[in-house]
Amino acid sequence: MTADTLTTRLDPHDLYQRAVSAAEASEDPFGLLGELVAQGEFHQAPDGTTIVYGYARAKEQLRSPRLRKGGHHVSSDNSALSPEQRAALAAAAPPDPGMLTSIDDPDHARLRRIVSRAFAPDAVEQYRDVTYRALDGILAGLPPDRPVDLITDVCDHIPSQVIGHLIGVPLPDRVHFMRLSKGQAVGRDPKSSPGTQLEALRIRREMFAYIAELIESARGNVDESTPLGRLVAMEQSGENVSPEELVSLVALMYSAGFGTTVRLLSNALTALMQFPDQAALLRADPARARAATDEAVRINPPVMDVSYLAAEGAEVGGVAIAPGARVTIVLGAANRDPRVFDHPAAFDITAPRKGTQPLSFGFGTHYCLGVALSKLETDVVLTEMVTRFPDMQLVEPPVAVPSFRSREYRSVRAVLAP
Repeated sequence: MTADTLTTRLDPHDLYQRAVSAAEASEDPFGLLGELVAQGEFHQAPDGTTIVYGYARAKEQLRSPRLRKGGHHVSSDNSALSPEQRAALAAAAPPDPGMLTSIDDPDHARLRRIVSRAFAPDAVEQYRDVTYRALDGILAGLPPDRPVDLITDVCDHIPSQVIGHLIGVPLPDRVHFMRLSKGQAVGRDPKSSPGTQLEALRIRREMFAYIAELIESARGNVDESTPLGRLVAMEQSGENVSPEELVSLVALMYSAGFGTTVRLLSNALTALMQFPDQAALLRADPARARAATDEAVRINPPVMDVSYLAAEGAEVGGVAIAPGARVTIVLGAANRDPRVFDHPAAFDITAPRKGTQPLSFGFGTHYCLGVALSKLETDVVLTEMVTRFPDMQLVEPPVAVPSFRSREYRSVRAVLAP
């Protein structure tokens, strides 16, 4: 490293904090994150958190057995709340043994094995036709020559229909169930107020009660051709799963196939409208659908970061991490690592992958359960939208949700056929 390089090196935590502030102001954080990852792989924040953003280091930490979830969503920090506020949140929460995203082995491995088959690539292929039918029905009700909001009019409804079909939510209930899922997820935002978290837990309790009714109905007429029926059959045959875990697993199946997919769809459609040359490449060659999906999820991942707690012996790059300290892995920065991706800031669906996939869905033990289904739906929607509406265009700049962790748009207004 030259003297000139040393004098121009920027403080990594300052860059990181500026990126967080930009995202929370609904501005683009990726230029700052690109600078951050171009000059290093990780740093330790003043509060003791280790922030990892180099691709190789991020991948290494995501599969490390010395990082743990500890039974809760590490990304949601309630340490600033009073004991009374934390007690109120605990009292409002529904009985929940812990989602797969918040528990560790051996329980994580046991429960993941039970539901993973429903999301295997060959198993989700049957939902390709469901996705086509859902998209056809949605587009039939939209005016092609007047502005529509791609979030509320398209992207919300595709995953709601598909995952609702998968877990057996009756068609008339799917919009209501979608709203419950979105409402309860708001409380996961680390910046949410105690009041917002309480309301989210109330909605979560309502969602769990609905799922319990679904399960009870399935117990009376077990249909093992459906994922829900297979779960109930496993419970009835003595599988090591409690009634509370069964409800939590169904909730996890829905969230694994819904929230992330909504964000991926909206981010990807927006990118294709912002880069019409890439939309034209996909339109000319629909076989590029998966490449378009993978590039969209790299350039603007649905979830920017994930957090863990360090166990005894954890370290990053030879630097020890105190047991119990937080480790935050910035997936969106790792996806821009110039040591791994050529021209990392460019959206290019023809870029060679060289066997390297973005880390947007994580890696290792907690690799996102719904990846195959989410990508299948996105492949279908991207290809169909650019083919049916070659002149689709934004009518105003997309409005980003003011959040660092959740990468999504509040509104994407476009005309399908101007």
